[in-house]
Amino acid sequence: MKKWMIGAVCGLMITGCSIQSVEPEVKEEDLPVVEKIIEFEPRNVEADYITIVNTQRLNVRAEADESSDKIGAVEINDKFQVISEAYDSTKRIWYEIRTEEGIRGFVAGWYCAATKITIRVEADSATILDIDVLPVPKYVSNPFDEDDVSVGDQVVGHVIKEIAQIDDLIKIVFEGQVELTGSYYHENNSDLGKVIIFSPDEASSVLLPRMSQDITSVEFVLSDYDQVSSNFGDIGTTGYATLTVDSYTIGYGSSSAYNQAKMVKVIIE
Repeated sequence: MKKWMIGAVCGLMITGCSIQSVEPEVKEEDLPVVEKIIEFEPRNVEADYITIVNTQRLNVRAEADESSDKIGAVEINDKFQVISEAYDSTKRIWYEIRTEEGIRGFVAGWYCAATKITIRVEADSATILDIDVLPVPKYVSNPFDEDDVSVGDQVVGHVIKEIAQIDDLIKIVFEGQVELTGSYYHENNSDLGKVIIFSPDEASSVLLPRMSQDITSVEFVLSDYDQVSSNFGDIGTTGYATLTVDSYTIGYGSSSAYNQAKMVKVIIE
């Protein structure tokens, strides 16, 4: 009798354990469908286009370089969306495009009129905010002829911002930053007073505009001496540095003329 009761109790316990461990099977089609709603965020979208100008036929090249392989050609007034921009060793702009034939390559930017379009995209509409037609860039060889340049021309990536004359002094003001390496001199100059003079090395000198009548010197002084002099030690200090400058200015026509630039950043070595 006791053995029977013990067996029955064990059977119930085993049965109970089995009932607790079995879970109903849920099929995927029985699960509720949850829709994930992504809220649209309005944004501005920019698109760049170019139109071929100033030439009847323009080569498409494999790389952004005049010596690169020719892989196709486009015609005057053809229009393309710009995939990317690149610059060659002389800081001239090239546009990467895809032709109607599916050829992807680069065209020289100085034969192209560029248009930048800014579009405001809403959830249910798109509005053109701005259409900016850029001038066709004019690149001048370096050294350049000072009598044959105009505002807007580019010399090794520097855009001529202003050409001014005061008495005998003529200034050509450029815009565009450039990183240079070379030597600096913190001195009290008999003509200029307290100055920082920077002399770019041979690798950096080609990165600055040079006039044809003075191709050997691109030495310049920092125009913002009071703000930056503390970076160059006491007067009499010389050294080597990596210097980033803007607003490079060539002065000529007067015995007191000198070149100058505004410092952006310096790393003293």
